[in-house]
Amino acid sequence: MHCSSPSMIRRRLLVTGYWLITTEVWFVGVLGKGEPLRKIREIRSSALDGKLAVSLEVNVAKFCLPETCYWTRAYNGSIPGPTFRLRPGDMLELTIINNLSEKDNELVKFDKNNFGHINSTNIHVHGLRVSPLQDDIEPIIYPGTRHTYRYNIPKWNGGASAWYHPHGLYDGHGSATIQWAGGMFGAIIVDEQNFTSDPKYQKMNDIVLHLQNVAFDDSPMNLKNLQYNDDDDHQVIDAFKWRFNKDLLQPEPLWKGSYLLVNGQIEPNIKLDANRWSRLRIFAASTFYTVHTRLDGDCQWFLLTKDGIPIVSAPRRFGILPLWPGARVDVLIHCTGPGAWILDSSVDDYLDPQVLGGYFTRDYSYYIKRGTTVLATFDQVSKSVPHLPKFSFAPMPNLASVAVPDQRATLVFMRHNKINHRSFDSKSNPSFLRVQAGNIIEYDIKGLTEHPVHFHIHPLQLFSVDKNDTWTFPTFAQNSNAGFMQIGDWHDTIQLYVRTATFRQQPVYPGIMHFHCHIVQHAEFGMMGHIDVLPPFYQQHK
Repeated sequence: MHCSSPSMIRRRLLVTGYWLITTEVWFVGVLGKGEPLRKIREIRSSALDGKLAVSLEVNVAKFCLPETCYWTRAYNGSIPGPTFRLRPGDMLELTIINNLSEKDNELVKFDKNNFGHINSTNIHVHGLRVSPLQDDIEPIIYPGTRHTYRYNIPKWNGGASAWYHPHGLYDGHGSATIQWAGGMFGAIIVDEQNFTSDPKYQKMNDIVLHLQNVAFDDSPMNLKNLQYNDDDDHQVIDAFKWRFNKDLLQPEPLWKGSYLLVNGQIEPNIKLDANRWSRLRIFAASTFYTVHTRLDGDCQWFLLTKDGIPIVSAPRRFGILPLWPGARVDVLIHCTGPGAWILDSSVDDYLDPQVLGGYFTRDYSYYIKRGTTVLATFDQVSKSVPHLPKFSFAPMPNLASVAVPDQRATLVFMRHNKINHRSFDSKSNPSFLRVQAGNIIEYDIKGLTEHPVHFHIHPLQLFSVDKNDTWTFPTFAQNSNAGFMQIGDWHDTIQLYVRTATFRQQPVYPGIMHFHCHIVQHAEFGMMGHIDVLPPFYQQHK
């Protein structure tokens, strides 16, 4: 069977079987290999009132690769979903409309720290620095219902390369892994204001790239095997074993293989501006893999932001770009000839964690394909490298300048989906820590080799590695593979190949601050917790 149509056709029909009883079905076709990068639909906030009111409908979609098709779920019939573009001070009003079937939830009941209720959903705005009362993951949007969220983007937020995706674990929803892996994600861009004085770059070629793995092979992220708890002797949830495989993600015909897709395409060709630098916003949309990528050909790139947060002294030259689940990286790129963005699964052969100071992370690239895999190619006509623009991003504070933090804590991400020997419990769910908004918290985090760790709303600044205050990471000038990681960088999602990494954080908003492993199935199996952020001056008013 060959499915290569580029069209997205909305069909009203009744699909029989337990999983797909709905009247809204979309067909999502994949463009052929090497075709020009398709533009994701972009929706901007109003220049008049600074408001963006938009709806995302969750429907069944049939997604076709060249070899096979499979059923999944999608936002507004698109994989990935539309991009929302805002400015600091704007308001985003987002309504989620769940058009899926309740019958599926009745067949597969939700169980604590497990998959279930696969057609209930919710939303997390990953990377927006808004109040936890707004980025609230507790409401459950059941089939046939809707929910409206309102997010006020603070003016001090600066820019952001954030995104939206389902978030599981609370009662009634244990399906974020299945929904996100199937294609339910999209970008939220907050444009920086006056980020450069260079008139040539006031408006840049700004390209959003979602890197997504679709697997029907023997890899851990096989879409048919998501019902396995790989930290619990591969025990299978019986209801998923005979229903989930058969009716939702079974290829037609049966096919064994995998793809790395960029914006839902296979090796797209990306046109860069001639004689100018372009900006790539790269989103690691995998729910499991950490991969290493690099440039090939006559290209070079410089780092601008990590998880939407500007680095110090941007732009910064670097070599290897690691992408762990949930990470976002903004880079400047330029090519003077043909070039390519490639995944390199031989990267562990030449990345020594001691040489690169812990920059190396566990690499799952070999599950996809040995050797190198082209993710995208670049097309640019330039005879010489243009000058690098100067940037004036709003800086984050340097928390290392504080001699003694207000509080310290240790978080150990362990096997069997536990943090500090605890699994998440949505009913009792005691907090790991109580902190005061505005205070500086220092965390020693262990287990980052296996687990990319994500903190909601409030990012972390890397302070030291293995309790060594003199630790430094090599620069690109010292090692052409290095340059991506430096002490002092900020992240909201981080993975490192070290025994212990120390971070500092300064929470701003009172409320619940969730944190978890961003291998999403690990979080749904219990590797999640929260910290209570108390209002300022709480101690004086107890």
